[in-house]
Amino acid sequence: MIADTNKSFKLKVAIFFGYNGENYNGLQWQNATDVTTIENVIQQALFQRGFILESNMKEPKRVKWSRAARTDKKVHALCNAISLKL
Repeated sequence: MIADTNKSFKLKVAIFFGYNGENYNGLQWQNATDVTTIENVIQQALFQRGFILESNMKEPKRVKWSRAARTDKKVHALCNAISLKL
């Protein structure tokens, strides 16, 4: 049997991170181009490296995006987590 190399699969992963929120409008993803949030930056970095498809960029629910906690504008976090299917 020959393996099909065109098949792909998604793997549920957790990403742990800390941040200085001074220049951000909180943690939670927002569908706005004029708002910079921690999740928007992480999502863009994952997209640029090919982990998220462009078709999934406007709807994080499509990759099962989930966060452990939220922070407000200018709030820092020592450790936070998100999980998603890549």
